[in-house]
Amino acid sequence: MLLSELFGSRYRKNRKRFNDVLSGSEGRALLVVYDKLREGFPVADEVIVEAFERYWSTVQTNCISAAELHLVIVAPVCFYRPHLVDKLIRAGLLSLVYIGHERSDHVLNFVSTCILGAEAEPYGGLPSKEGVVWLRDRLSKDHVELQRILDEVIAENNKELEEM
Repeated sequence: MLLSELFGSRYRKNRKRFNDVLSGSEGRALLVVYDKLREGFPVADEVIVEAFERYWSTVQTNCISAAELHLVIVAPVCFYRPHLVDKLIRAGLLSLVYIGHERSDHVLNFVSTCILGAEAEPYGGLPSKEGVVWLRDRLSKDHVELQRILDEVIAENNKELEEM
């Protein structure tokens, strides 16, 4: 069920599109990275990770919206740089863990419903074409790897909580 069905017409999620969400000063560096990757220009992994982390450090929202936004903005990078998936997807997975999604099938259901679904209005806007391909065709193909990363995220979170 959509949130708009639960709360009526007064509930409207962020209607901005992917590029609009990143068009602010914090997101511009990430948009430049996306454009360079799309055009085939070389971009160092460190530059990609730094641009992403710089943008992500400015985001303040709830866990569901954070997970949507995070997965929408990392998807194009993961499309072009699959070896960065492990590093970049963790914050989005942690947001999903906070709302009870601790298995890869839960994560994939969230993606298919809340980001790729016909009625989906993800907080970060709809993903780019490359992002859709990665989310739909690549992320969903390797349940074992996704579960491994998810288990590590859960373990790291539990360790941090124990240290408090």
